[in-house]
Amino acid sequence: MISNYENVDDNNFFVSWSDLVSLLLVFFVYLYSISEIDPLKFLQVKYALSGSEISSLEENVLEILKLEQESLKTIYIEMEAFIQEESLQEVVSVSLLEDRLEISLGNILLFEQGEATLKKNAEVILYQVGGLFNKNDGQIVVEGHTDDVPIETNTFPSNWELSSARASSVVRFLKQVGIEENRFVVMAFNQFKPVVPNTDDVSRAKNRRVKITVRPDRAKLIARQQGVTNG
Repeated sequence: MISNYENVDDNNFFVSWSDLVSLLLVFFVYLYSISEIDPLKFLQVKYALSGSEISSLEENVLEILKLEQESLKTIYIEMEAFIQEESLQEVVSVSLLEDRLEISLGNILLFEQGEATLKKNAEVILYQVGGLFNKNDGQIVVEGHTDDVPIETNTFPSNWELSSARASSVVRFLKQVGIEENRFVVMAFNQFKPVVPNTDDVSRAKNRRVKITVRPDRAKLIARQQGVTNG
């Protein structure tokens, strides 16, 4: 037994250890790739750990990010109050996350079945939403979502066209409220990002929605500050 143990290659341990480290590295790279980093906290931690001096450009970006995040909190509070006052809890929801604000609007509120033209009542609500968005300078991502019931018409050959058209209708109206067009991103997800499984009419109604996400436009902030610095 002793002789067999003595014949074991000591390098095997190092090979196994290096494999383990490589696997851990791949795992953390994967976690990084699917995560969304709060740039405000990242820069704060970066300079706290390194002890290096923060540049004037980055300091300005940090301050603007703080203001943007504070304005998102204000929008959230005012949107919550509006939902309560108008008794919209069944069709509108708002969530404030670490780096963004999300508003979900049920399609039963916005559109007739199989259509992408906004209802008049929807325009009243979107007018209020647009007024709040004008208090912030962030990027606005508008997503169209459908249920799993297929559609095939001349206007909408599939739910891809329908979900895209509905998101675009919301953007067009918000543009009329005075929001700059270059702030918008339109996305269509068809049936493939449901909030609940499409098991019955109630769940399908929940999945038919337009989701609006507002977040600080980091690239725009940095480019703007670089222009100020270079100017």
